[in-house]
Amino acid sequence: MSWSPILFAAESERYEQDSLARNSKEDHISIIQAMLEHESSRWYTIDKKKGFYLHLFKKQRQRAVKWTMEFAEMQEYEHQTVAIALNYLDRYLYEEFSQLDKKGFFELSAITALYIAAKLNEQIPIPITIAAELSSRTLYTVEEIEASEQKMLEALEWRMNPPSAQIFAHYFVEMLPYFILEEEDKKEFVRSIDAQLKMAPACENLVTVKPSVLAYSAMRNALKNMFKIYELSNEFLEFGLHKIEDIIKSDTFIEQSGLAETALSKYSIFQCPNSPSDEQQTNRSHSYLL
Repeated sequence: MSWSPILFAAESERYEQDSLARNSKEDHISIIQAMLEHESSRWYTIDKKKGFYLHLFKKQRQRAVKWTMEFAEMQEYEHQTVAIALNYLDRYLYEEFSQLDKKGFFELSAITALYIAAKLNEQIPIPITIAAELSSRTLYTVEEIEASEQKMLEALEWRMNPPSAQIFAHYFVEMLPYFILEEEDKKEFVRSIDAQLKMAPACENLVTVKPSVLAYSAMRNALKNMFKIYELSNEFLEFGLHKIEDIIKSDTFIEQSGLAETALSKYSIFQCPNSPSDEQQTNRSHSYLL
């Protein structure tokens, strides 16, 4: 390839910007590695054994998940708060398996899980008096919710900060090379990832999939859709993701990522901010080749 002075100057500027970002990317890797260790600990993992027990009460769990997502959306809570609340709920249901057939246990546990998650992650959490009136069928007293909160905290050994798929996705996006994701596409790209992760808790077959794998799979789906719009080769997709794959690969990575990618793909919609013209597509393709 012949280098014109203008092209050389542009690439030099990009290289300098990339060099400035290199230290922050090294910090991101350290943070990701710490979160991976965190999510694999016995406190936060929803393994196949736990998933099996939860599957036995599939319908009750689905109702609890539906209520949690609907109420959180009404309160305009972050999707991450929902994911964390459902992590509490799944872990608690496993620990209190003998109680699952008791009337009202699922409902009270779901209210309690969201109440705790909101207190820890939202600027304006649910007042406990409101939490006591959430159910249309059964009214719980403030004292009942406080007792349930104490019981849940103790059952979960006060381990209330699970790394969410949303926070993994944030750092994964920052790890992408500059030539993979143009700034003009970033907002729509992140929206596509968020739309998938929002629906992940409702997918019963993804209960045991690690948050890091959910984030990776959602990002991969978003990239595939973006590359399809711009008619770019999937070779660039693999190149852009290989560093992240190297960081998060584990014994269950291939199995879980394939499952998650398929399940989340129906929620992945990437819309180009402006339909690219032939000239824009040519420029974009050229930038990927540099």
